[in-house]
Amino acid sequence: ECNLPDITVKAIYYHHHPQFFPPEKIPMAFRLPSFIVCLADHICKAYGYHGKGQQIYPIREEYFEMYDIDLKTIFSKKLERSLNRCRATVESFMQY
Repeated sequence: ECNLPDITVKAIYYHHHPQFFPPEKIPMAFRLPSFIVCLADHICKAYGYHGKGQQIYPIREEYFEMYDIDLKTIFSKKLERSLNRCRATVESFMQY
């Protein structure tokens, strides 16, 4: 057991639900956190941070509508630079 807060555990547990199920299938307390984790997962995959051959399923549109998010405003050069810095940091720790 890793003693993570329930909100973290449930966000991880439900993070693929926004790809396949309507929001009502996720308990209200975990909808936004699971959508955030799902979206972060998709952003990382879109920038190539995933294993080979992994299928990327789209997130259902109603989640973007519910939280008034436009994907065009998320993807940017600034985000790409931040992801590259994060990747370099993780890779430097993995060398130890």
